[in-house]
Amino acid sequence: MVGRGTLFIAATVALFSISGVAQAQTYEVIDTRPEWNGTSFISSFGVPNTATYGQTITPTSAQTRLHEFTFYLSHTSATAPQTQAFVYEWNPSTNRIVGSALYQSDVFTAPSGAAYSPVTITTGGVTLVAGTQYVVFLTTSTVASQANGSYKWGALTTNSYYSGGRFVFFNNSTNFSQLSSSMWSEIQQDLAFLMTFGLARPDYGTLNQNQQAAANSLLSYFDAHDTLPPAFADLSAEDLTVISGEVGTAAISSALHSSYMFLAQISDPFVTGSGSILPVSQQPAPLNSYSPDATQLSSQVALAALGGDTPSAAEAANNELAKAGVNSADVTGLGFETPWRMWGTAYGGAQDVNGDAGVGSSDLTTRSWGLATGFDRQLDGGKFGLALGGAGSTFSLDNDLGSGRAGIFNAGVYGSSAFGQAYVSGAAAYAYNSVDTSRAVMGNDYEADYDAHTLSGRLEAGYRHETSFAAITPYGAVQGASYFMPDYSETSKGGSAPMALNYEAHTESIVRTELGARLEHLIATESASIKLTGRLAWAWNADTARTVTASFQNLGAPSFTVDGAEPDRNALLVDAGAEFGISDNMSAKISFNGEFSGNVSAYGAAASLRYSW
Repeated sequence: MVGRGTLFIAATVALFSISGVAQAQTYEVIDTRPEWNGTSFISSFGVPNTATYGQTITPTSAQTRLHEFTFYLSHTSATAPQTQAFVYEWNPSTNRIVGSALYQSDVFTAPSGAAYSPVTITTGGVTLVAGTQYVVFLTTSTVASQANGSYKWGALTTNSYYSGGRFVFFNNSTNFSQLSSSMWSEIQQDLAFLMTFGLARPDYGTLNQNQQAAANSLLSYFDAHDTLPPAFADLSAEDLTVISGEVGTAAISSALHSSYMFLAQISDPFVTGSGSILPVSQQPAPLNSYSPDATQLSSQVALAALGGDTPSAAEAANNELAKAGVNSADVTGLGFETPWRMWGTAYGGAQDVNGDAGVGSSDLTTRSWGLATGFDRQLDGGKFGLALGGAGSTFSLDNDLGSGRAGIFNAGVYGSSAFGQAYVSGAAAYAYNSVDTSRAVMGNDYEADYDAHTLSGRLEAGYRHETSFAAITPYGAVQGASYFMPDYSETSKGGSAPMALNYEAHTESIVRTELGARLEHLIATESASIKLTGRLAWAWNADTARTVTASFQNLGAPSFTVDGAEPDRNALLVDAGAEFGISDNMSAKISFNGEFSGNVSAYGAAASLRYSW
């Protein structure tokens, strides 16, 4: 029995809520039901008769994501069969399905009532190509050994109102493979059906790694819900960079940089005495058989050796020092004879790390400063000390992608031991970081604060060689740090926070090895000594990753990982400084340092004062 009807294509608007976020979504539909009189039909579908019924369609540019479809079935005889729904591409020239299934439902039981019942299949979003034909069908052919049962389908008697497709069928019993190997039959009419199309899956174009990570999270949500909240609709690739929350990686980089700066203070030879200050008994023999008192200034030693105390004598003393290879004496002249020392240091520095366009990381600028103080005691063959400090840092990403600051408390231990001309020194430190971050996203300001902890350490060994010009100490060192970041959440100043992020707890660990040489040259003056120091070393960074994993608070989408600017593995380290003997038990030092690599430029300076008794 066949009836007649017309075609109705419309757009409907639905307002609904997903994960508490109000969303307005326009759905495009193909709907022949208004033209169906509710009684006209086509039959017989089922077992053992015609096993496959379907409708071909040709989507428009606004219909490229099939959300769900509905057919109307009436059970006419015997048992309700097991049925399965499919979506395939359709070849209208050969009347066959093409390729693999674009959608395949679970097996379900068709309705058993005599009245026409809607059979609605939700696909979750099948991507279609505008202008290409597809077939949407139900079949009993995938389930073998079924009892007989048949249906009639609600249908129109023409397809003159919808030129994009028609009713197709195949009497393939339980042979599903025939659907692709043989020609289907068709009738110039349409079924009574509803096809609902959601938004097209977002196409963000070519993306870098970080953009793709954020996009994957949004696309996963879209695939599950067939929509995105308004705040996330129509985002560009640049917008994905803005919402990704890279500023979380900047906080990690800044903290690791600050921990290395404090570690550098408590491992400095000026503090540890390693590789720089030898016991007087290990210094070269006195000049002209003069036996120096261990408490005399090294300049006084040299001048007394020559029997003079005039400026010209000081110049001659330097010549004699050079001949004797005395370049590493303690500028206070006290050597290791004083058991106790105290020291204090003010330091600061800046680090600029260039991002990677392929990764999508942004240029990072970090500024750090601090004060440190400590004391140590001479032990047999070495020394051991404790240090405390306070520090601060700021960090910012290029293109206003976020910034922040941290207040830092440092504590550390250090020590060194000499074995003839060789030495070993070590240091370990802890830092408490109180961190604040902020970023502006689509007119909203997001802030976060959390407390993190850093552990760091350094082990160094070297061997001193005296020359007529300078003491040269080749050395090797390994140092590392771990930053323990808790999970934390952003808040919005304005209350609305559609793109606020939750950050997962994370530990970032780095290790660096160094091979280089320290240089020292002692200059005698009339009242004291000046020791010039330097270092040149190659550093290899074994771990360079700076990552955070985050998720959108109000979206319920999967988390994603963002990479920050990573330093190159190979770097050049350069130091220069000068130590001054102020009195018999006090000395000072100023120093400058730098680190340079393919994408890192770092500069620092420190001023230190040491008192011995």
